[in-house]
Amino acid sequence: MGNHSGELRAFINRCGQMNAPLDLGTFKSGVLKCLQHSAVSEARSGEVRGKPVLSMPGKDELPPEFLEAMARKAPIFARTERRPLTPLPVESISGNVRVFV
Repeated sequence: MGNHSGELRAFINRCGQMNAPLDLGTFKSGVLKCLQHSAVSEARSGEVRGKPVLSMPGKDELPPEFLEAMARKAPIFARTERRPLTPLPVESISGNVRVFV
């Protein structure tokens, strides 16, 4: 859940790219960014705003065989469907906020 310019918004806690948990990501400048692969979604609507970036901190320390296997999977990741986030209804009455799941 986030407050963007006074508007409360809530979404199911799953990224539209690879079902990663969004609560580990960031909410800044009106966008939600997934921590797992940096996919970016509009905070107001949940619409896709940017393609995921597949990066891996510390990859220089991994065995070359692992990196080669991941490189072979890159075409699969590139074709993975990116869906908008699923919004949830939000209500704010007298300072109390309710999210309907």
